[in-house]
Amino acid sequence: MKESFTYPAKGLWENTVFPATDAENWFSSGSAAYHTLLRRMPSDPARALTFQRDALADLNARYAFFAQREPETAPLATSTDYSRYSAYQHPRIKGTFALHQLRLWLGNETFAKALKAVHEAHAGKAATTEAILATASAAADRDVGPLVKPWLERTGLPDPKLEAAVAPKHNAFEVSLTVRQTGTPWPFVAQVALETPKGRRFERIEVTGAETTARFTLPERPTALHFNAGADVPVASVVPVTLPNLLDAWEDLLFVRGTGRFQESHHSLALRFQEAVADAFTDVVLPLKADGAVIEADLAHHDLVLLGRPEENAVVARLAAQGALPVAFVPGGFQVNGVTHAREDEGVAFAVPSPWNPKRMVHVYAANSPLQLWRMTKALQRGLPAWAVWRGDRITTRGHHPVPGFTVKLP
Repeated sequence: MKESFTYPAKGLWENTVFPATDAENWFSSGSAAYHTLLRRMPSDPARALTFQRDALADLNARYAFFAQREPETAPLATSTDYSRYSAYQHPRIKGTFALHQLRLWLGNETFAKALKAVHEAHAGKAATTEAILATASAAADRDVGPLVKPWLERTGLPDPKLEAAVAPKHNAFEVSLTVRQTGTPWPFVAQVALETPKGRRFERIEVTGAETTARFTLPERPTALHFNAGADVPVASVVPVTLPNLLDAWEDLLFVRGTGRFQESHHSLALRFQEAVADAFTDVVLPLKADGAVIEADLAHHDLVLLGRPEENAVVARLAAQGALPVAFVPGGFQVNGVTHAREDEGVAFAVPSPWNPKRMVHVYAANSPLQLWRMTKALQRGLPAWAVWRGDRITTRGHHPVPGFTVKLP
């Protein structure tokens, strides 16, 4: 899988291919997005892995977010519609993944040859999907249609289910992984990360049917298996919220300030954050309520922006009591992925699905001091994933929510 973490600059394509109809927006938009991703990929493979994984995970979550709230149509059946985001986002995102999957199937050299051929043959012209795929197939010396068309002709995303086991084999250990798909199976390539006492080992799996089994041999016993470790394939079971979605659901946002402690400072912080979010988007200041004034209808019918820790904000306390948080709040601090953050200049922000309405989301901004909460909310930070940890003005760690069922412990 090492080749998927690198891409030579000489492999990037030039020129613009115009869409013959709205059905070709997947290529004009997706190829531009994927060109940007490859162009920005770090040269160091380890950094490139993280960069590419995070970019693809963000696209997956973004696709799921809009699919949950707006009508979903297949890219080839989508028409321009300025009344909804998904008419633009879904073809762009699926087009990006279609090209990424094609690169994984073909390899960098053949993929570059195919994309360059398309952009040279149709430079400055309008091209149909059939013409694009025919040109790419000729350059790749392989019919790329079966690899690309599922992403263009179908709604929805793959929803693979896993079964994994490990057993001794001679002087080593063999891991067997079975991937099952119901309905019409999707063809895709994914990464499998195997945890061992010496670190992670990455393997490749090609899934082509309703059931695919792969076996990997390791010298030491693995402790866990992580499927789709590079987020190479978008999946239906992804947690469909990230921090940037705050601006995607603008009209339904409700800000909620805490009154449990530091009432005056939290009130001032909430008013300032309202203005910061408005300045970042429409200049319209959205409603703000104190936690004690929030009623059940507010929880069910709004996307929420909650400011404060559980002891400061009663709505955050309700979330924590329901076990709906990816963060554990402890006296004087909080824990993320088992790491305790107890400094006064540390804070955390995260977005999760609302437990009061699965089609809504909750954003929480909490810190170990009012001053740190001010640092985090004095401006709207863009480009974040699902959660982020601050120290002062600097973000120290960030990440996406794990996909349910994609990590298997290997006893």
